Amino acid sequence: MKIPKKLKIGGHIFKIESVKYTKKQDFIDYEGCPCGDCDIPNSSIRIYSNQTQSQIEESLIHEILHAINNTLDHSLLHNLAHSLHQVLRDNKLLK
Repeated sequence: MKIPKKLKIGGHIFKIESVKYTKKQDFIDYEGCPCGDCDIPNSSIRIYSNQTQSQIEESLIHEILHAINNTLDHSLLHNLAHSLHQVLRDNKLLK
């Protein structure tokens, strides 16, 4: 999957950034791994580049789900992102 620079989500343009994770950043996913974050008020998504390509893709899906609905339980979002990524990958829908 090519990671875009921008995505339109819910009528808003989100800037997508690939950033190197540093310990100063406080976002850690529920399994203790840094992967990314979604800043809805500023319409931006950061994906940490210290991951494998498949993890980057899954992290982007995860953050898109946050942008769509930030009230969902974080572990549910993690599982949805993982499953959706697997379906897209297994069925060759990701290029």
